[in-house]
Amino acid sequence: MFEGFETGRFDVGDASVFVRYGGEGPPVVLLHGHPRTSATWHRVAPLLVRQGFTVICPDLRGYGRSTGPAPTADHFGHSKRAAAGDVLAGVRALGHTRFALAGHDRGGAVALRLALDHPEAVSRVALLDCLPLSEHLARVTAEFATQWWHWFFFAQPDIPDASSTPTRTPGTAATRTSWDGRTTKSGGRPPGTRTWCGPCWRTTGPDSPSTDGTRRRTGPPGSS
Repeated sequence: MFEGFETGRFDVGDASVFVRYGGEGPPVVLLHGHPRTSATWHRVAPLLVRQGFTVICPDLRGYGRSTGPAPTADHFGHSKRAAAGDVLAGVRALGHTRFALAGHDRGGAVALRLALDHPEAVSRVALLDCLPLSEHLARVTAEFATQWWHWFFFAQPDIPDASSTPTRTPGTAATRTSWDGRTTKSGGRPPGTRTWCGPCWRTTGPDSPSTDGTRRRTGPPGSS
């Protein structure tokens, strides 16, 4: 993947950001979504290079080969504003002062933040599979909150960390709690509990209508 591209890393104080870049011409920055990395652009980036662009694909802080700071109470170290600052610093380090910008999913939210904070640096912006979070939240309904419950779950203080932290019972091997607190002896989730798998939430039960489809989307290459 990314034949002809170079890779680099730049430090921005509390983060170290990995980046792929290649081509010659006007710069285009591509920002991946959650839970992906810059590799998500492996088909798109070479096409843009052939069209005469310089293409820059960073891993957002905390994703892939990029690192970020330890979490704090205000979460600023992993905010979209912090990630947008990383992108701007990295692009400038590569010698560009103004660039086109495209972001998918969380990368779209970072792209929007960058465009709002530094309009002088962004010539064009494209937001893919993304609306401003303020627009999402202004339109929240019970149905939305039910289908996208993990947004609100992860916003709770301490609970998400506690639900995924290994626990140990005296005299036993460490186990890991699942989303609803249940656990198996091996640390896996019991059938019927909710798990994160690729682009969607699914049940692990064998009769779940989404199990086969999800396996097809997320299984290893060549699997059916």
